[in-house]
Formats: sequence, structure tokens, C-alpha cells
Amino acid sequence: MNARWIFHACGLIAACVVFTTFAGCRERPIREGTQGILHLNDEPVANIRVSVNRVDRKGIEPVGYGVTAADGTFQLVTHGGRAGLKLSAGDYCCTLKSMGASVRIPNHFAEVNTTPLKVSWSDKDTSLKLEARGSALRSPSQ
Repeated sequence: MNARWIFHACGLIAACVVFTTFAGCRERPIREGTQGILHLNDEPVANIRVSVNRVDRKGIEPVGYGVTAADGTFQLVTHGGRAGLKLSAGDYCCTLKSMGASVRIPNHFAEVNTTPLKVSWSDKDTSLKLEARGSALRSPSQ
């Protein structure tokens, strides 16, 4: 009887180890990234990739991105997409790319050297607010 009990106990322990190992491997929602909102001509739009690039004396360096939800909100993540990105104080430029959005984004919003979306971020800032304007921001069907 003792051998049977030990066998079942070992099986139970092994099952617990496997369960806790795989339970920790599931995809977790990313938290802690800087929140933002994007409006195109005062309207929110979904499926726009907002890329954030740090600008300093050394040049322009990509630091992260977010993809807008239907209400225009996004959360910044690192370029690997595995961790939230909290912006540190400094100057940034933001580029836009459609990820299946219902609007066309003019080419100058997609390039770091021509985008008008520039931000000076301070340690007191909590949310990135971007407003893109232009007559070329329209639905592909228009």
C-alpha cells in the first residue's frame, strides 16, 4: 500500500509542476507602457501603428510603438513587443503607418525626417496626445 501511495503522490507532484510551469508561459497583457491617443482631423481611428523615435544630438533612434484601438488609444511597447515602454524625458518624433485602417496616411507622416508629429516629453507627462491634420487624411473609398 505504501508503494502505491508514493506512486500516486509522485504523479500528483509531477502534474503540479507541469501545470505551474505552463500556466506561467501563457501570454500576459503588457502593462506599464506610456498611454497615448491619436486623432486624425479630430477623429479617432483604429489600426494605426504609432512609432516613437527619440531625437537627440546623436540622431534619431526608434524606441517603441503602439497600435491604435477604435477610440484612437494605444499603449507603447518596446520594439520586441514584449514589454511596456515608459517614455523618459526628451524629444521624440512619431511616425504613422496604416495597419488596415480605413484612412490613407500621407507619406510625410511615415518618415522620421518629414513627420510633423514632434513631442517634447517631460517626467511630469503621463499621456501622449497626437493630432494629425491634413486634407489627404481620408478613407480609401473617398
